[in-house]
Amino acid sequence: MPSGFYIIKLKSKIPVDENKFREEKPEFAKKLLLQKREEYFSRFLQELKRKAQLSGY
Repeated sequence: MPSGFYIIKLKSKIPVDENKFREEKPEFAKKLLLQKREEYFSRFLQELKRKAQLSGY
């Protein structure tokens, strides 16, 4: 934290279900890629608008 620090102790650990992970991995990858594309496109549009305002359009 900006104002200090914390000591955290792990109480328990739940292992990953590898079969479920393999099943969900392709769909998760597609969603993540879509999200990254949307973020990139949004940044591109914001930069384009900024440049247009600077040039007087």
